[in-house]
Amino acid sequence: AGNVDAGFKLLKPRTIIPEAEFDAMVGQAKLLLPAVSQRFGSNLGYEFLREDKAGENLIRYTYAQRFDKHAMRWIFYIYHGKGGWVINTFLFDDKLPAFFP
Repeated sequence: AGNVDAGFKLLKPRTIIPEAEFDAMVGQAKLLLPAVSQRFGSNLGYEFLREDKAGENLIRYTYAQRFDKHAMRWIFYIYHGKGGWVINTFLFDDKLPAFFP
């Protein structure tokens, strides 16, 4: 829904990313938001694109965040270890050609 703080707050306890590194990523995302909104338009929501599995313990989820004029790709790498499923890493970009395998 465009609420970056709430989204990252939900994500944080599920990641293995060190707190300082995670907080730095949140800060960068917040700095980018005004430019993203100005360039891409308003947030229209998201769309699940695909799930890719590498064996039984590693999954990659890819989503498109939709805007009026463009889309951003969000990728989450989920790993199942001894303690259960965790978000090992995630990334986002606006490279449209990368949406296509």
